[in-house]
Amino acid sequence: MWKYFEQRYIQPSGALHFSLLQNLHNTQQQQDMSIEEYYGAFTRITGQLCSMVLKSSVGCKSCVAKEEYEHRTLVFQFVTGLKQDFENIHTQLLSRTTPPTLTEALASLIAEETRSSSFPCYHFNTFSTQCSGFSLAAKCF
Repeated sequence: MWKYFEQRYIQPSGALHFSLLQNLHNTQQQQDMSIEEYYGAFTRITGQLCSMVLKSSVGCKSCVAKEEYEHRTLVFQFVTGLKQDFENIHTQLLSRTTPPTLTEALASLIAEETRSSSFPCYHFNTFSTQCSGFSLAAKCF
């Protein structure tokens, strides 16, 4: 029965695959987009791409290694599509010795977005002392 559903509903199409890859390549966080909105747009495309690939039920070492590589590539694509405001966290995530999972990257980015919106004068790693009446700009940490 499952084989019937796979054959009926999973129909790989070269044109669709190309279109989805092109959309994924062009997907970036817009200035008015939250991290959650960008993540939703990103995962809609990656979900469609993943549904086009039949997964091996064997779980061989090379299959697992390939899946880990593909997941790491998706994390890099997600992080590189972030708007300029997240450049510091983008660098931190991609320079880790152990690459983050998409879930870990998302959690870090949401925390950074929440932190930066909680302190409007404190913009990521720099802050302006104009908030406290001074006109100097200072670097934090």
